[in-house]
Amino acid sequence: MATLHSIPVVLTYRLERHQTAALHSLHVDTVASNQAAALAVARVFSRHLCAMRGLQQQPQIVDSRIRIGQPSHSVSGPYAYIIGISNRIPHLSFPTRLDNDSAEEMSAALKGIDPRLTYGVVLDCAPMQFIATSALAVLGEQHRRLRLHLCRIPTPIRKVLEIVGMDRLLNIHPDMRSALDALSARIARHR
Repeated sequence: MATLHSIPVVLTYRLERHQTAALHSLHVDTVASNQAAALAVARVFSRHLCAMRGLQQQPQIVDSRIRIGQPSHSVSGPYAYIIGISNRIPHLSFPTRLDNDSAEEMSAALKGIDPRLTYGVVLDCAPMQFIATSALAVLGEQHRRLRLHLCRIPTPIRKVLEIVGMDRLLNIHPDMRSALDALSARIARHR
């Protein structure tokens, strides 16, 4: 697996095709291996965020105004994107091994998210190597409150979820795009 970094991306977009339409911006704190991958992630989020807001138009990205920052700190463990009502999508990162200590940190971080200001949270589990029962409990208690969706769960972790029956409780998806599609559809149904 390629080394992942936190890479900020700012997209400027229009909701209408003509040049005089109002400009909007979206700041995504992506987790990606390089700047091209970071831009691809930000583009996916721009489409889904517009859909979550109930907008019928797809964003028209203004390529000349795209800003991609330099890779900063590396991200080695699972990470969660917080998709809120603002024009910023931050991420939280966690250790590769979610033991009792890191489960407490995860719990505090997730409890700090206001669900009234959040469409949902998508947790990319691909880098996860271990999960303790205390971390499973955190996911179980937060999944409804935060509309938590998990994606890219490694086979050993998935087997643990199946053994304890959490695979039937949690929203599990094969990839980030599927998780965002499901979250967007859920929000549309409850609008």
